[in-house]
Amino acid sequence: MKYPRIWKDVNQLDSKIIPIQKLWRGYILRKWLKLAGPGALNRNICHNDEELVTMDDKKSVSPFDYFSFKENDKVYWFDIRSIVEASIFNMVPTNPYTRQELSIDTRQRMRKVCMMRQRRKLLNEHTESKREIGEVLRASWTYICQIIVENGFFDMSPLYFMSLNRTQLYVFVTMIRNDMIALAAEHTSPESRRNKYVFWLKRLEEQHEANVFVLELSYFTAKILSTILNDLTEPYPMCFIIMSAMHRL
Repeated sequence: MKYPRIWKDVNQLDSKIIPIQKLWRGYILRKWLKLAGPGALNRNICHNDEELVTMDDKKSVSPFDYFSFKENDKVYWFDIRSIVEASIFNMVPTNPYTRQELSIDTRQRMRKVCMMRQRRKLLNEHTESKREIGEVLRASWTYICQIIVENGFFDMSPLYFMSLNRTQLYVFVTMIRNDMIALAAEHTSPESRRNKYVFWLKRLEEQHEANVFVLELSYFTAKILSTILNDLTEPYPMCFIIMSAMHRL
């Protein structure tokens, strides 16, 4: 444009908003790089020279696709999409090079990076693969079980949830919603996120009453529960509610 319009001038915004935006972008950038792990900006310390799946050189991968962790004083790095694909059906994610279990800290850090990418509409897998409903269900419930294990619960299996029939799913969701109502009572604002969780679970109960197929009900249940777990800063209370409902069935 010959005479470009500046957004802040057109909207008559205070000039102080520009440095505030810069500070916020800088904070987000530093947080992302910290979550990416050691070597995000200095690849010389990385143990493996090439990416496991794409075979890209360690210095050519974008810091926003990079993820690493330290194991036995060695820094192993991956394209975040490769390590996610390797873990999606695995209840105990491991280092593909050594087969050693990833630490809880590494798993939680990887999940936070994936959530940041998802908010920015970046893929967490190399391709948007089309899976059968059984694989989708298994991946969805495995994801939930991984979060539950990361919060101190053990002996979890996605089969516990995938084997629930229609009646059991309905009772399971109802118990979770009732517990969430009690948890949301601490927040009187109708805009509270906890109140929105209760609303989502209520809509899920309505799906159970609408004669939807059991596989679809299981998928909707897993989708809502994983969304709630991802949305919470501290997912432990929700993990406790899920486990409590499961043991009461």
